[in-house]
Amino acid sequence: MNKLTSLELSIVREALNNYNQHLNELFQEGKHYNLRLTAKLQITEALLEKIKTVYVSHHDCIKEV
Repeated sequence: MNKLTSLELSIVREALNNYNQHLNELFQEGKHYNLRLTAKLQITEALLEKIKTVYVSHHDCIKEV
């Protein structure tokens, strides 16, 4: 079995570190994306609730007339 030289080991180590860093960055981006998506959904739900409230109150006003 061939042994790796110290230069080859350092190259492999650097490549693994870069790969690991890249995975961590992707994970962080995914977390931020999920947080943004959750915030957008909450805003959308709040807007739908307001629209529903306005519609129901408007509909009630029409029924009273």
